[in-house]
Amino acid sequence: NVIAPDLPGHGLSGGAALSSIEAIAQWCEAVLAACGAQSNSDPLTLGERGRGEGGGHATNSSSSVSPTALSPTLPPRGRELGIIGHSMGSLAAIALAGNLGPRCNHLALLACAAPMGVSDALLDAAKNTPDLAYKMIVGWALAPAAHIGGNKAPGMWMAGQSLALMRRAKPGVVHQDLENCRRYASKSLEFAPQVFGKVMCISANKDLMTPPKSVAPLIAALQTNSNVRLTTLTLTNCGHSMMSEQPEEVLAALKGFLQ
Repeated sequence: NVIAPDLPGHGLSGGAALSSIEAIAQWCEAVLAACGAQSNSDPLTLGERGRGEGGGHATNSSSSVSPTALSPTLPPRGRELGIIGHSMGSLAAIALAGNLGPRCNHLALLACAAPMGVSDALLDAAKNTPDLAYKMIVGWALAPAAHIGGNKAPGMWMAGQSLALMRRAKPGVVHQDLENCRRYASKSLEFAPQVFGKVMCISANKDLMTPPKSVAPLIAALQTNSNVRLTTLTLTNCGHSMMSEQPEEVLAALKGFLQ
């Protein structure tokens, strides 16, 4: 079973965008509890897949975190739970995995960085001239070849798709997400000692937003954890939007990892 929720304020999910990585991790833990997550090998995927149609605006509070009781319905020890996160979602994923400890057996971090830096220029654009920010993000997120074609579906334009999706964002959501990443800094390193089981870090050699070298501190921290079996993968001729640029390669890597 796969649980792939839109975060609050993103895509079809209502509510306000959460104001910190910690709040996102708490919300996702509540989602797991609400869903039961009792069957073997339940992956939870975290990301900002859509930013368009749910109600609400970004907020500076974390009051929209679900109050659902967390621990009673989470998987018991010995059952398999996998967590997958991309970009901002990867920061929440490792925080969630660290909080769950041995109850999380598989953790996949896609396009992760520690810290996940965000420039002043991008933050300012996201706040004051959002369309400029969207164009900046699309420009950096795709490998050069992806700007002119290469989609697995003939006739589809990845740059245009990404820009159209971001233009559907509710006011303040993209800025809030970027601010979350910036403020989180290198806190993900604090969770590395609390992670258990198999961990995979997937990077892309043409990624300008979270280049492979930016995840090196986290990889080094995970390598010192004797409870972790770490594997890394670097995709070639691929950018930050790896699920769009190389969906088959990413899916194959994740399927092999979760088995």
